[in-house]
Amino acid sequence: RAEEFYVDQLGFVVEQEMLPAFARIRRDDLTLWLAGPASSAARPMPDGGQPGPGGWNRFVIEVDDLAAVVESLGAAGAVFRNDVVNGPGGRQILVEDPDGDPARIEANVAAMTATALALHRRGHLPVMGEWFALPLIEAAESAGDDPDDAFDAIFHPIAEQVLARCDACLRIGGPSEGADRMVATARRLGKAVFTGLDEVPAP
Repeated sequence: RAEEFYVDQLGFVVEQEMLPAFARIRRDDLTLWLAGPASSAARPMPDGGQPGPGGWNRFVIEVDDLAAVVESLGAAGAVFRNDVVNGPGGRQILVEDPDGDPARIEANVAAMTATALALHRRGHLPVMGEWFALPLIEAAESAGDDPDDAFDAIFHPIAEQVLARCDACLRIGGPSEGADRMVATARRLGKAVFTGLDEVPAP
């Protein structure tokens, strides 16, 4: 059931199977070894401790549209340990696999930041709405605002205000309703829209 969860719900691919004991799966550069009760990993420790699922160790899966992934996982019956939270690294949530092991799904802020750095090194002044919005959302939540209300009131409005002061919009990543919304806003404002670093002209 763990293999089915990771493959069907989180986009992993199977690299090796020795069921029911073991399966090795991969997504991008992340490889997971799924070990069942019949595997060598399930053997007792020297002190008698018995390996088992659960705990608070986690790994991060970056996605382009966190809200869409959360909705899809929820519809499939996934169990979340918390609500979506905002932090310096972006929006994130903890979801348990069928054996109770948590994986943190995080919005793809790291990829956008890396692209912003590349633009900066080419002589541009890059900005991301997340840099302005996420600290404000975190502050609003700390002040007692409902997390969903804080996000709705701040995230996209801030991003659109930032975009209005930019010369152009660079769209990266895969399917994302939020990114598509920013592209539509940029075009409505008469801004140039690029879909790759190489398309961006020199300053």
